[in-house]
Amino acid sequence: MRWPVVGRVAAMLGVVASVLGAGAAPAAATDDPHWAKQWAPARIGAPAAWASTTGAGVLIGVVDTGIDLAHEDLSGQLAGHTACVGTGGDPARCAGSAQDQTGHGTHVAGIAAAPKDNGRGIAGIAPDAKLLVARVFDRDSASLDDVRAGIRWVVDRGAKVVNLSLETTSFLGLFGGGSADLAAAVEYAWSRGAIPVLAAGNASLFSSSANYGAANAVVVGATGRDDELAPYSVATGTAKWALLAPGGNMARGGPEGGIYSSYVPNRYAYIEGTSMAVPHVSGALALLLSRGLSPTRAIEVLLANADRRVGCGSGSPTCAGRLDVGRAVAATGPPVVPPPPSTSPPTTAPPATAPPTTAPPATAPPTTAPPAAPSPPPSPPSSPAPPTTRAPQAPAAAAPTTSRAPGPVVPEAGPSPSTAPGASGPPSAAEAAVLGVSVDDADGSGAPAPPAGELASSSRPDEQGRPAGFRGAVALAGALLALATAGLVVRLPAR
Repeated sequence: MRWPVVGRVAAMLGVVASVLGAGAAPAAATDDPHWAKQWAPARIGAPAAWASTTGAGVLIGVVDTGIDLAHEDLSGQLAGHTACVGTGGDPARCAGSAQDQTGHGTHVAGIAAAPKDNGRGIAGIAPDAKLLVARVFDRDSASLDDVRAGIRWVVDRGAKVVNLSLETTSFLGLFGGGSADLAAAVEYAWSRGAIPVLAAGNASLFSSSANYGAANAVVVGATGRDDELAPYSVATGTAKWALLAPGGNMARGGPEGGIYSSYVPNRYAYIEGTSMAVPHVSGALALLLSRGLSPTRAIEVLLANADRRVGCGSGSPTCAGRLDVGRAVAATGPPVVPPPPSTSPPTTAPPATAPPTTAPPATAPPTTAPPAAPSPPPSPPSSPAPPTTRAPQAPAAAAPTTSRAPGPVVPEAGPSPSTAPGASGPPSAAEAAVLGVSVDDADGSGAPAPPAGELASSSRPDEQGRPAGFRGAVALAGALLALATAGLVVRLPAR
């Protein structure tokens, strides 16, 4: 079955370019036109890190809803893409397009690796890293089988970081009671030199991220613009490696308190959630890997240099604090700068002027060396050892499960179709109702947003005047239905 989109619809407050306050990044960091709306990169020290590394040579795998293939700020970052839908867990059955249908994956990809200094859009945390994208969501639903296939697909093609901005709807979390397949896929990635990065999840009836066991993955919770722990961020629990990163807090800071990144079609949006925190860490790890660190060492350096002044809250005993990639990169040493080529002309030594000397004839009788023993014939080259291969793990199949699509987003119009390649105009009212997107003034016309027809998640009455009790009853009905189907729900932890 498919779940309807359930989320708070926030009215867009207009284009906010100059009211980001003290947390705004310095304009000199990049010439990207929307840089002023990105408070998060400066908060984690990304501009300082870019003096040493920009992530060149590292592939980031994004297993999500796909990516806007024609987006002006992302199309040049793609190293490969596919769709892993209906695979039964077999990555060999991944085929087709990763075109994003909802915007979640496009938003995540931009945070991690949008290029900088290209005069377009935004700047990602690892602007010179490239993206391998596996679409595992069929618009608003996904199965654990397909997530597993997507992980293996990106890893088998060289991804060194695997971004997993998703969660399961289960009392037991990602690694308990029926999610062994996902745990096996995470371990498959780690065993082949890739770092899995997981969302801690957003608070809901089913949220539980405490049971990670000994999984080799970095688990990420979310903070707001003022380094407060986001109210929706679930505890990181028993995670082996855990930290916080900017995920936004629109309840406290309005739309601009969210994370600003690329969106569909060829536009940009503010969204909040642990989904948005994960790609900040994925990009940071790409920066460290690009410096030559091993996966284990990159994680150690990242955690050792986290800002411990930012509390992780209760239930997160292993959480290191808030991501500080500037400090982490600085801990790896100064940037390696090649010496400039020499510009001085070549010099020639003058000829010697001393007169030649003649040695007196030798008086000792000549001696004759005994003939050298013949050298043994060269031994034939040894044959190289035959290559060894290791069969990939074959995790057991999991029953297909469903998910719900990302929740409230506050989109903002990107460049007009006449100036931005790939743009197809604002979504229709029907599309807005499905996506949970406010299109107020999305086309610059000043027209009010159409009724979105969504359920509100706050305690206040929603835009249609329905009381909180009504929304709670609907949520409870959905929860009971999930229990009745006895399936884990893979969902996107964006609010």
